[in-house]
Amino acid sequence: MGLFSSIFGGRSSGIVSGRNPGSGWNFANRFNKAKGGFSGGYGAISFGNIIDAHSDAEEIVDEFGLDQPDAEYGNCYERAYREELAIAQIEAAFAGMFGGDSDPEDYIDWDEVEEKAHDYAIELAEKWISGSEWIPEDVLDWAYYDVSDHNY
Repeated sequence: MGLFSSIFGGRSSGIVSGRNPGSGWNFANRFNKAKGGFSGGYGAISFGNIIDAHSDAEEIVDEFGLDQPDAEYGNCYERAYREELAIAQIEAAFAGMFGGDSDPEDYIDWDEVEEKAHDYAIELAEKWISGSEWIPEDVLDWAYYDVSDHNY
């Protein structure tokens, strides 16, 4: 049997199949995380597999409104707004020096805010899919019960 079979719960090949991997598999994932490898664990692996098979990052963004101002997860819209506000403040200060309008809100490119918010939301969803960032429980439940057609 040896070292690998004890790590992977008696499976000498290291391949895990079925719904519940052995504790050795979970231990190996934690070890890999400490060494810079995949950090998601079994839940993140399942999530990524389900999304890869049945959905995509765009659907996650749409389902959870990740690019909206009132999004429950991430601060994608807020991040985009702050970036555009910083640019608008410079433009407003410059305009104010020459007698123009000095209100930064008048210089915000709202289309750019929405585009950036959407791009940041896609990035967040892709991080969830890859397992590199914590996945909220209701997002996991949505993927497992609503997206997957195997888990009824």
